[in-house]
Amino acid sequence: MGWKRILAALGAMMAMVWAIPLAAAPAAPPAMCSAVRDANGGWSQWHCGARDWDRVPAEARVRLAAPPGEAPRFVTTRLSQFRGGELTVEGRDGSVIRRQIAQDDFEVAHGQWLMRLPVPQMAGGIAAVELRYDQPRHTGLVDETRLVTASGAEPTSEVFDLAVAALCGLLAAPLLFNFAFWRVLRQRFLVWHTLMVVFMLVQTAVTSGLITHFARLPVSTVFHLGIFSLTGAAAMGSLFAVSMIEPGKIDPLHRRLLEWSVLWGLAISVFYVTATGPAAAYAPHVYYGGYIPVFLVYFWAVIMAWRRGSRAVMFLALAWLPVIGVNGLRIASLLGAGDAPLDLYFAHHLAAIAEILITGMGAVDRFMILRRERDNAMFTTQRLEQAADRDPLTGLSNRRALTANFAADYAGGFRTLALCDLDHFKDINDRFGHAVGDRVIVAAANALAPDEDTRVVRMGGEEFLLMLRGPDAAQRAEMRRQAIAQRVAAEIGGLDRVVTASMGLVEQAGPGTGIAADFSTLYDYCDRLLYDAKRAGRNRMMREKLQHFADRQQADRRQSAKPQAA
Repeated sequence: MGWKRILAALGAMMAMVWAIPLAAAPAAPPAMCSAVRDANGGWSQWHCGARDWDRVPAEARVRLAAPPGEAPRFVTTRLSQFRGGELTVEGRDGSVIRRQIAQDDFEVAHGQWLMRLPVPQMAGGIAAVELRYDQPRHTGLVDETRLVTASGAEPTSEVFDLAVAALCGLLAAPLLFNFAFWRVLRQRFLVWHTLMVVFMLVQTAVTSGLITHFARLPVSTVFHLGIFSLTGAAAMGSLFAVSMIEPGKIDPLHRRLLEWSVLWGLAISVFYVTATGPAAAYAPHVYYGGYIPVFLVYFWAVIMAWRRGSRAVMFLALAWLPVIGVNGLRIASLLGAGDAPLDLYFAHHLAAIAEILITGMGAVDRFMILRRERDNAMFTTQRLEQAADRDPLTGLSNRRALTANFAADYAGGFRTLALCDLDHFKDINDRFGHAVGDRVIVAAANALAPDEDTRVVRMGGEEFLLMLRGPDAAQRAEMRRQAIAQRVAAEIGGLDRVVTASMGLVEQAGPGTGIAADFSTLYDYCDRLLYDAKRAGRNRMMREKLQHFADRQQADRRQSAKPQAA
């Protein structure tokens, strides 16, 4: 599926979700009143409706009048943290039930970041329900407390669930690409993007209530998952940006600021979930407001990288814009910019999927650029290595390649060595010039004809070395030596002589004779046989078969060897 189709599907799901009827949300009861403990330790008067909070109270009470008719089954409220509390149920006949409650007495509700507590049933009917929260972590715990009847116990719709599940599927899709790319190119930004996707998946599944379809987790566990998955996603986004932006396009200051934002996000998250006493009243403001400098660092880093000509930062800017926009509205409303705090959970899910998909496209783009650079570098390196191992005049291997590959070739059966030298080549250079001399060397190289059983190396000047394998190695070497005269005569006209060559050849009797792969000693044998051929009148081959290599090293080769003129 192409990226355009993915974005089109995302847009269709957005339209589908926003078309969910507003009636799917639980309606507020006709009377919801709250009271908070004041600085003197006394309770304030009851305030009905949402409050204008300046800080989170140390203790709060919520009183809900039960609607006539069907009895309430659950109390639902914002999934948040509180130290303890009390549930009071008042019956229509005057009876009262009181119970101490803790956070994990609630269960995760099937809705957006909600938890619910079963309401004890009374024979005479329920008139009102009152809850007391000690050290609530968020004002939404008070303002969003609702009574839910059996028919309204599941406030979300199947369309919403399907939309969230589809979003999770889109979130998971980049994981497959990242794993595939990692096998080809081990780049750190793929790791950070994969972890960012995982954290976003956890965040979406937890805050949407989708996790209730798969696991029954304690409320405290879900609360911490929700907080730290958001922290983890933001942290991985920062590290992804650091490794994603091209070298030289982000200066050390902005790189350090992005890295420090990881520790800053972790610090404010830990403070949010652990603050006690007077500090707890300001924990939400510190937590949400603490992301403002992180957003400013993002903007600053993006602008500076863009000014330096970064290509990758354009994907980051497009990805971060919806996330910063949605969360900026949430933070501003919490800090008092609106009538009440805005959660915008589904908008946050959409912004998250947009961030993942756009950064995924950026990762693919960066991957393709890096792979192309790597391939070009490898090709250039191979070309340079080949050039370093090749003789520029003849295209044959040179002495450097011979030294590097000799042990492997010798082990592969190339145990016949022949050293070939053109006769009277200096006279050719002196009489006809070096240009003609180079043509003669090229023609000789073509006559020596390397193949899969014959390695041909230009040792320098007019000297060539052959390594051969096979039972007829010596005969093939002699045929090549004789072909030099014919090839030079056919390719170069105007010469007043036949260009011949002399050769010294050494054969090994076979494996298991104790002869070591000592190139220097074998080359010395070939060189001496070559000069034997020169002294014997040139235009011939002198050969010798080695039987006991160690003995030959200690004896005088000229006395013990039995040269054979080809």
